[in-house]
Amino acid sequence: MDQTLAIDAVYTRSINLSRDGNARELVQAYLPTSRAVQALEQMAGGLGHAAQNRALALNGPYGSGKSALGLFAGALLSAPDGALHQTAAGVLAQTDAALAARFRAAVAHSFGSPLKVLINPRLGDLP
Repeated sequence: MDQTLAIDAVYTRSINLSRDGNARELVQAYLPTSRAVQALEQMAGGLGHAAQNRALALNGPYGSGKSALGLFAGALLSAPDGALHQTAAGVLAQTDAALAARFRAAVAHSFGSPLKVLINPRLGDLP
């Protein structure tokens, strides 16, 4: 075997929302899957003034990308002139330009950035 496989270090550790909440390099490295795009479409649908459903539950096994999606969504919903939002919108535009435009427009027309609340239960807190 004369070829080697190299894995970027950004993909070798788990995401911690408290620790990585403003990590632009992790937002830049995010790869939106078809399931992530579906979840982001549901989020975007809740950003309009007439939207009724604004809650989204992400369920999945350990390592399935829930925290990575949360980090990415938080970046999409951050201040429109900030580096995190610009980076996330650029990454999403490569996968779904129309959806990226919906997030840009929603954030630009909001009455300020959404309040970001991190909820990370400790293992001992779970039933």
